[in-house]
Amino acid sequence: MGAALGSGERGGVGPEEWASALVFWAAAGIPPEHLSVDTFTELLRDAAAPEGFADLELTLTTLELLDRFDARA
Repeated sequence: MGAALGSGERGGVGPEEWASALVFWAAAGIPPEHLSVDTFTELLRDAAAPEGFADLELTLTTLELLDRFDARA
């Protein structure tokens, strides 16, 4: 049942869920300085391999989100 909750290994939460949350927060105008934004961008950045994710859409979304929220991208 846990696998159906999400794609990650941490209780069903992983890069897809972090990216989805950040997309929502970007649309809602949550500022990059918000603690949850900082936490999720760090988790997303750390989860990505140097060549990106196997899922091209997730890789492109991650790049866009890091450009939007993370000055260290």
